[in-house]
Amino acid sequence: MISASLRKHTNENTPTRMDSPISRRPDLIRFKLGQARQLALANRTGAAIDGYRRVLEQYPDHLAAAVGAWLTLPQIYPSQPDVQLTRDRFEAGLRWLLANLQRFARLPPQQCFEQIFWVNFHLAYQGHDDTRLQSDYGDFVTGLVSRQLPALCLPLLAASPRGRRIRVGFASGFFRQCTVGGYFQRWITHLDRTRFETFVYHSSPRRDGLTRQIASQCDHFVDLAAPEFGSLEGCGRRILDDHLDVLIYPELGMDPHSFLLASLRLAPVQCAGWGHPVTSGLVSIDYFLSSRDAEPPNADQHYRETLILLDGLGVSYPRPASSSAKQRADFGLPEAATLYLCSQSLFKLHPDFDPLLARVLAQDDTGRLLLFEADTPALTRCYLDRLSSVFSSFNLDLEQRVIVLPYLRHPDYLALNRVCDVMLDPPYWSGGNTALDALASGLPIVTFEGRFMRGRQSAAMLKQLGLPQLIANDFDDYLRIVHALVHDTAWRGNVIHQLVDRVDTLFDQTAALASFERFLLQAVDA
Repeated sequence: MISASLRKHTNENTPTRMDSPISRRPDLIRFKLGQARQLALANRTGAAIDGYRRVLEQYPDHLAAAVGAWLTLPQIYPSQPDVQLTRDRFEAGLRWLLANLQRFARLPPQQCFEQIFWVNFHLAYQGHDDTRLQSDYGDFVTGLVSRQLPALCLPLLAASPRGRRIRVGFASGFFRQCTVGGYFQRWITHLDRTRFETFVYHSSPRRDGLTRQIASQCDHFVDLAAPEFGSLEGCGRRILDDHLDVLIYPELGMDPHSFLLASLRLAPVQCAGWGHPVTSGLVSIDYFLSSRDAEPPNADQHYRETLILLDGLGVSYPRPASSSAKQRADFGLPEAATLYLCSQSLFKLHPDFDPLLARVLAQDDTGRLLLFEADTPALTRCYLDRLSSVFSSFNLDLEQRVIVLPYLRHPDYLALNRVCDVMLDPPYWSGGNTALDALASGLPIVTFEGRFMRGRQSAAMLKQLGLPQLIANDFDDYLRIVHALVHDTAWRGNVIHQLVDRVDTLFDQTAALASFERFLLQAVDA
């Protein structure tokens, strides 16, 4: 339902105030919006929305205030009913923004792009089909960008690659040690250089060893974070000047800069990878590249793009290696306890998962749940408060049964996996690189096969390993599998033996890269 405070602005014919005090008081506006953003980061969602609304009421033409007022989402939901209430508000907000698109399209270009610096990252963790909502948001962004930079949104004719290598570009702010970098680095570094010329456009100032490795192993590395590319138009024209055949965004939905770039037409063929495994919703993205083994049978219905299924996991993931020999005592963990590791970020843990975690511990007196702290203490507290309420109904003491760990270096994180007993995968959003790390460490995972790819990655890995018995049909089945892994010594030993014996097949998959190259060739020929 549209709130009274915003209803008065829903008339598309309301005169805009382009001479409003926004331009005369930019510092005050930035301060107020910054306050709202900080409240959102602390999971004080209602207060954040109120802050955005107050700015919007005073300045009806402020795009950032409008987007924040309508599309701000919690990171940690207080309860399951809050998920649907939030989703209803978000949907009403999208309708309002689309109805008022023309108002915001009149903003000066640079001001418009600064104020639409936004992605719906947390929408995907609600556990629903987001295709329509993402498409509506994609149409809103495209409607703004196409009015501001029409020359960069025109269709491009494909040039014949005959007599030359196919020019493939990769654009992201995550070409570093992270999920996106780990998954997709070899799409760049292991392409056949006799047939493909590679261009990497890195849009973040953050660099590490993986960034340098990618830069040294591609043909052209462009720093889009450099001052000379200080605008969306400047970045777009720099990419356009390379006359690419194909442009690939390994993720769309995590980084506002990449999302805005992707709304432009900078290559005849444009693709999204599953670094954020949800449709981009952008009409400018032609293909969505995903894993054949991880997608459900009706997967094409979940994407606005044409879905392309790559073989196996779709990537060639390097096998992780740890030099850390730490044991339980080194992490301050009890020697005699059963350690249940849930290493997903706390915002990925849906309220539906809380009772299942409680049931796991309720059937194991020695069980301890291991979680990782969030980016801020406030977020960690929000999640623990919610979990504590559920645990109380099972007569479980949260402080005794839950251990919250700090961030660990990757070698130590792998060592932690080795000393745990079971990894608990949440519903709706499974492990990706965390699942690969667990399996490489010999740690069995109990998971679900969800409705969408984002809840099926661990299941795909277990199927490749011939371990479908670790994939639960429902919550009761999940509980049964966890109990068997902990209490049936013979069965657990058999599972671990098969896991360790076969786990190498998940890594360095050449078939995945071969199918990626075949797609590129076919896309250019088409």
